[in-house]
Parts: sequence; structure tokens; C-alpha cells
Amino acid sequence: MDQDRAATVETGGLGDIVVTAQKREERLQDVPIAISAIGADFLRSRDIGSIDQIGTIAPNVKVERSPTNKTVSQIAMRGSVTVNPSVLFEPAVGLYVDGVYIAKAQGSIFDIADLERVEVLRGPQGTLYGRNTLAGAINLVTRKPSGELRGSIEASYGNYDMKRVKGTIDLPAFGIFSIKLSGQAQKRDGFIDVVPNPYPQAFLARPSSVDDTNDLNQRSLFAQVRVRPADSLTIDYAYDYSRYRQRPDFAQLHSFNRNGLPQDIFDPNSPGYAGAGAFFPLDLYVRTQRQSSASLDADQLYERLRTDGHSLTLAWDLGTAELKSISAHRRTRWSDALDLDGSPLPVGATQRFTRYRSFSQELQLTGGLADGRLKYVVGGYYFRDKGETLGPQSFFAGATSFQADYGQHTRAAAAYAQVDFDLTDRLPLT
Repeated sequence: MDQDRAATVETGGLGDIVVTAQKREERLQDVPIAISAIGADFLRSRDIGSIDQIGTIAPNVKVERSPTNKTVSQIAMRGSVTVNPSVLFEPAVGLYVDGVYIAKAQGSIFDIADLERVEVLRGPQGTLYGRNTLAGAINLVTRKPSGELRGSIEASYGNYDMKRVKGTIDLPAFGIFSIKLSGQAQKRDGFIDVVPNPYPQAFLARPSSVDDTNDLNQRSLFAQVRVRPADSLTIDYAYDYSRYRQRPDFAQLHSFNRNGLPQDIFDPNSPGYAGAGAFFPLDLYVRTQRQSSASLDADQLYERLRTDGHSLTLAWDLGTAELKSISAHRRTRWSDALDLDGSPLPVGATQRFTRYRSFSQELQLTGGLADGRLKYVVGGYYFRDKGETLGPQSFFAGATSFQADYGQHTRAAAAYAQVDFDLTDRLPLT
């Protein structure tokens, strides 16, 4: 969308809102689907620049971080959600950034400092968006380079020594090139203080090398280049990079099963406690009220993410039609280590090491008759990805250990078409 058209998204009248929910620019009230479109002013006033904050801006939509991971999204729409963050699982809601599909939940929580608008499409979108949009789709549209010098920078400080800086700079055009850079960095101490083990009788307790958990440490960069070699041809290249280095949420031990095997060895009143449970006295660490400090074997407690993506979009104005090509390549490296028992005892710990990459290519032809009575969208799509996870797991100080490894490889191709014809001024046929 051109900058002058994009500006209309932020204005007040419903008739001025232009969206691309059906792969072409249309007024919001002309799109026959359940859609919410949120402009840049609204997003900026509510400080929304991250994927997990979108769930607060549209009805029947909820976006949460996974309970044990801060960089894994759980997107629910109309009651449909994919809970498991594994690379084996496909999402129920499609997530797109400038037309590029974000295929997996792992690594899908990232920051975008300069959004132009967000489009939330509720309900099945399989015709134009393909598989994995059973519940709906979310389009994130970034602000493109304008070729005019302007920028902004914002800094904030908050509780737990939270520091955040984000900024954008749009450089003056030189020749046919326009460049825009945006980024964000934020860091915060953890909500849970990690303290030394207070119980000498738990002699297998391990010391911790960290001071807290539930912290935040993030960096992101988004670079865009727009090339206009001719009035009818626009080329947009974008590169995004995100990095997280932090520790996950505290898995507080609330209770344990006192009636089964082998869990009842933790119960001091059980016959098996003296033989095994005394080595792992978890009853010492049970807390039914929310805690602000904890003892953990936190040497193996972390979450790390590095994700980057390249996209190239070519839009060729043919007069009564537009031909568009969207090419994208994305990579994700993600790992975490979790203390499953909420104590400094080596009862249960897991790790996951994930590598994922994807490539997609889409061709679109959109247009219609000069009188506007007939409009069409025709396209082809190709997608491939490969992901694998290595998952070492250890229980009872290594007495029980195993490796949970898994992976997946996808190749998919699709063709799609949609034709809209106005039988009358008030009766369209799709």
C-alpha cells in the first residue's frame, strides 16, 4: 500500500479504512468476512509492538505466551488453539508479516517496532490463505520506507530495573532507493529471586549460578529497502532479526501425588520414603501460596532464541491488474532448559534444542473490470520447511535418562482463485 493510502488507515471514518484481507486493497466495509483492522495510531497509543499483545485489540482473539516459554505463542481464535509448541504441530491460526507466513509457534513471539496496521481475520480462511487457518488469520503490516527523513526514539524505565529503548529512522530517498531501520532492546530483572537451599537435610541439592528467574533480555532489528525503478514497479526487501537470552518462568511446586508409584516415595509417611524419598525430600519445597523467591538448581534454566528472516516482494502495476511475487526465507534456533520439580534437587530436568528453517514463494494476480463490477484474485503458493528438536531428559540425579528427539519436513504447493461479481449495487456474488 502506498504511504498516502496507508495514512487513511489511521483516520477516523470507517469508509477510509483500507485493508488487504483478500489479497487486494479494499475498504473495510466491503470485505464480507469478520475482520478487525487496527491502525498505527491505536497501536502506538497502547504501546503494542509485540505479537503477544495483539490479543487485547480484537474480540474472540487471545494471544498468550506459552506457560513455560516466553518466545512461544499460543494463538486462540473462536475457541480453537494449538497448545503444543513442538515443531511437529501445526497452528490453528495463520500468522503473516507483510504476506510472509510464520509457520511455527516456537520463535513466533518477536517484536516489531513500527507497525502500520494489524488485520485480524476471524473464521476459516482456507480459500486465500491455505492450510493452518482453520480458526482465522492475523496479518501484520509494517510501515514501508517513505523516502522522507523522519524518525523517532523512545526510552522507558520501570519496575524490576526494566529498561527499554526503541526507535525508527526513515532515511531520505537517494535515487530509486528508500531505506528504513527500526529496532528495540529491552532488559528486566527476574520476578523470582533465586536463594541458596535452606534445608541441609536435602543433601543432594545443587547450588545455583543465577540470582533470579522470570527475567527478560531481548534485541530486535528490522531493516527495509524500497526500490522504485519505474512508476509501475515496486521492489521491497526486508530483513528481521530477534534475539532472546533469558530464563523461563518459575515452575513452583504446589503439591505432588501421594497415592501412586513412584510419586509416593516423596511422602514422609509412605513406607518407601526411607529407601528413596529421603534422597529427594520434595515435601520441604511445597508451597501453596505464590512465592517471590525460590531455591532451584538453576544452572540448567534458560531460554534462548535467535530468529531471522529475509523477504523480497515485487509488485508490478499492469493497469487493470497487479502482479505480485513474495519470496521469503526464515531460520530459527531455539533452546531451553527447564527445572520441572521447582526445587534445587535433581528430580526432573529437560532440555530442547530446536533448529528450523522455511522457504515460501507466492505469486498473485489481482485485478478486475474497469467498471469495478468484477474483481478477481488468482495465485500460486509453494512452501517447504524442516525442523528438528533434540530433547535430553534426566530424572532422579541421572538414574533415569532418555533422549526425546523428533522432527518434521514439509513440502506443500497450492493454487487458489476467487472471483467477485456485483449482480446489483447491493448483491455481490463470490
